[in-house]
Amino acid sequence: MEKTHAFQTKTLLNVGGVRFETSLPTLTSVPGTYLEAFFSGRHLLAPDPVDGAFFIDPVDGAFFILDYLRDPGRNLQ
Repeated sequence: MEKTHAFQTKTLLNVGGVRFETSLPTLTSVPGTYLEAFFSGRHLLAPDPVDGAFFIDPVDGAFFILDYLRDPGRNLQ
């Protein structure tokens, strides 16, 4: 039997009015971070009923932690 690939389901975020599209594995990739805890399954979350995005505020959407989660070795200072 051929090996199948698991496709990542997109996760939508509304961060201070800026929209992001990412995946749950990216959001939970760094243990101990706010986003890892938020999306760990330990908390009951409800996305926006209209667009399905999770709202996170207050955060500057132009400079968001997703950059760090995608490349933890990158210096963001």
